[in-house]
Amino acid sequence: MGGSAAPRAGTRGSAELFREHGIAVSSEGGFQVRAFDATTVQEPGRTGSLWRMHHSVNLPSLGCDFFKLTAAKGGGSGESFTQFPIRPGNYVLADRGYSTAVGIQHVVAAGGHVPVIKSTGIKPQPQSNFKKKQPPTKNRIRGVAFVV
Repeated sequence: MGGSAAPRAGTRGSAELFREHGIAVSSEGGFQVRAFDATTVQEPGRTGSLWRMHHSVNLPSLGCDFFKLTAAKGGGSGESFTQFPIRPGNYVLADRGYSTAVGIQHVVAAGGHVPVIKSTGIKPQPQSNFKKKQPPTKNRIRGVAFVV
């Protein structure tokens, strides 16, 4: 089951809050930022069925632009970018559970973009230690790489 959801009437839009704080908001930017997530929902009652709801919201409006219900367990029910329709110019944000090669390929093949955090293994080194080689340490600084 999938569908679109319209913003609730009478609610104050987050775009208005952004503007009040001096943050420029434009609907003509040529790209759309979307945040993806999933949660489980249970029907009322002692034996209510358990479902996984996949949903996406637009930023900064926070309007839900897509949702889909799947079984809570089993094949095809996990958190994946493949659960969502992607349009060219979408910038997709999600937690690390979505960062699989298949999911990222789904976004990129449709013309979307995904920021990816990647460990570079860079070790912090005091300036005085640059000349001599330091033994490996467990504490490492994590680097960030973006795939767009």
